[in-house]
Amino acid sequence: MAPLPHGVAQKHHLSFHSLVSMTTLMAPTHHHTTPSPPTVPYLSHPVQAHLKKIYTSLCGESQFVSREALAAFLKDVQGQDIPLSEDVKEYTFSDWLALLWMRGGFEGVGALAGNKDLGKPISSYYISSSHNTYLSGNQLMSKSTTDAYKNVLIRGCRCIEIDVHNGEPAVSVSSRLPHITGTTPSDLAVSAIQAKKKYKRMYKAEYKAKLGSLKGKIPWGRSDGKKEHAGADVGEKSGSGHTLGHKKTASNVPSISREKTSDSDSSSSSDDDSDLEDGSGEKGSRSRSGSVLKGEPVVLHAWTLTRAVGFREVCRAVRETAFQTTNLPLIVSLQVGCDVDQQEVMVQIMKEEWAGVLVDVAHPTCHPEERLPRLDELLNKILIKVKRSTEVPPTEPPSPDVSMSASSNPITPLTTSTTASTTLSSRPSTLTPTPTISTPLTPTTSHDALDALSVSSRSRSPSLSGSRSRSPAPKNKARGINPSLSALGIYTHSSHFSSLTASSASIPSHIYSLSEGDILELFAASPNALLAHNRSYMMRAYPAGHRIDSSNPDPSVFWRKGIQMAALNWQVWDHGTMLNEAMFADSDGWVLKPPGMREGAEVAELDAHKVEGKLMDLRIRIFAAQRILGEEELRARVKVEVHAERAGEKAGEEWKRHTETKRGASVDWEGERLDFLGAGPGVVEELSFVRFRIEDDGFTDTLAAWACVRLDRLQNGYRFLKLRDAKGAATDGLLFIGVEKIER
Repeated sequence: MAPLPHGVAQKHHLSFHSLVSMTTLMAPTHHHTTPSPPTVPYLSHPVQAHLKKIYTSLCGESQFVSREALAAFLKDVQGQDIPLSEDVKEYTFSDWLALLWMRGGFEGVGALAGNKDLGKPISSYYISSSHNTYLSGNQLMSKSTTDAYKNVLIRGCRCIEIDVHNGEPAVSVSSRLPHITGTTPSDLAVSAIQAKKKYKRMYKAEYKAKLGSLKGKIPWGRSDGKKEHAGADVGEKSGSGHTLGHKKTASNVPSISREKTSDSDSSSSSDDDSDLEDGSGEKGSRSRSGSVLKGEPVVLHAWTLTRAVGFREVCRAVRETAFQTTNLPLIVSLQVGCDVDQQEVMVQIMKEEWAGVLVDVAHPTCHPEERLPRLDELLNKILIKVKRSTEVPPTEPPSPDVSMSASSNPITPLTTSTTASTTLSSRPSTLTPTPTISTPLTPTTSHDALDALSVSSRSRSPSLSGSRSRSPAPKNKARGINPSLSALGIYTHSSHFSSLTASSASIPSHIYSLSEGDILELFAASPNALLAHNRSYMMRAYPAGHRIDSSNPDPSVFWRKGIQMAALNWQVWDHGTMLNEAMFADSDGWVLKPPGMREGAEVAELDAHKVEGKLMDLRIRIFAAQRILGEEELRARVKVEVHAERAGEKAGEEWKRHTETKRGASVDWEGERLDFLGAGPGVVEELSFVRFRIEDDGFTDTLAAWACVRLDRLQNGYRFLKLRDAKGAATDGLLFIGVEKIER
């Protein structure tokens, strides 16, 4: 290498060979200790060639890049403010590369701005949420495990789900059959198990055929009495915070593996009692674990052949990991399928295992009928979401043709909670429980002012009438909610949805849970009413019942409707979990909503067609990728998908573009450009996403690696994106791209 010319600071000069030969790319860290400075990783020849072209273009007629040219490049192209030393007049290629890399000048995902605002009511945040958290695979035949809870909590989930059913009675009853409903297995389930025992040893092929014929007849679903039929062959998809002070990185935490079992699930069974094979053909030890104590409730998916795990073991696993990576609150959504006596046991277990963190009484300064607590009042706390033992029945049926105007807002909280940001030092950091207020509280009469909505319009919407959503408990159902369990749903109580104008819709602590299809129909009918409700009150969306393979919907569709909790199946990696990863990256599972979608916004700002947004163009250039599958070669193409609000016929759909297919372990696409023009109007960058899929372009377009970025954090200019593998684990692969976001 030629000697440095006069004016180039020796202390900034690094050997290019030493830079590009380094093989360690430091992952971001969130520990208290000072992180090690990033180093330039090994860069493949295609990547080096593109970087050299960029550098040469900045040099102009000179041999080196001047300080002025570099400053203009940072401002006009990269859109970043990186201080440059006055003593350095020129930069060699190695100097330029080292400076930009080590100062974040090539980082594709921008840092979150400032400190998190914790001074808003909890309805003003999006919450990273899990559906059927206990399952390790599909919805019909996979195993319930405590590892599933540990996995999602370490990865940043802050709303988990526990389905609780009757366990074995304290008096021994001779039965070694898996639970189907939480009490008694169905005849078809028993038939499936008997078929396995009969054919397993001698007639393996015949056994599989017999068992396969029964799979499609097994009743499934939640505790709603429905017995729809599942597909004949259920295949499992391959699975798989920065806190305020003590976040541990979870960037390399893969999704839970079906081969791995927790201590509580690891006991093996005899050959006759061994578990049914799951959809992937793998065998799991599904015998009843020794940790499931008799007389205590269990956790499993009702009306299926999923295997149970003890409720106490789940609570213990949650306590161990709930605040391991963040001190922000955790919401536990209980689906109760056990009788009132077992519910009393549930309460005892939760108070024992979650002592000191469970919110079990209301705070005297935060009455649940007056306001929702602020996020900073719930640090290191667990909230219970459960139905009330008695609810005021809805008096008015819904109507899809009524929407809200700026002058008439029927969703009015009983009292207005403060929305101004305040510092943690100006008030107590948490809601310290005190027994001065008893719960549960009787719901008050709604202040709604809308007229009653017609039953006939409701009947036109089969989804809203409950055909696909979780059905409520029957009116005269003997198995109700124990008052002592109901009393734990203080600030987050489940409420059966009937109408956005029902009396329950203005109680601050209520949470409506609706399936994805119900929400889409409700929004199509009354968009402004739904947006207005969700700025002050809580709502949860969950996957449709037909997703027995544990696939996920696009959660950004629900976030754009103001829904706080879009519950997903975390045991698979698909577009839903990828978008969720991008949404909550570095956020501890709580993300503040855009101003127009949270409490305090004017109703006019919440008009479905005027929610803060913009019309914009997005231009992506794909330069090169390295170490996509390590050193393995592949026929690779990059598919780019933009998930953003769009007008016209394509509203709600993502845009897709892809590059040509190139071969290699480090692939060069030569800067191929993919344009997404005219997104919007109404694009909210905080609720829009760009997903990069690198596919092995064979017969099945197998996913090789991916990256997903929230649009407001995708930085302009020349950028590197860190790649994850198909199971969600971080790799040392990199994708080099160019980004240009243009507002119209």
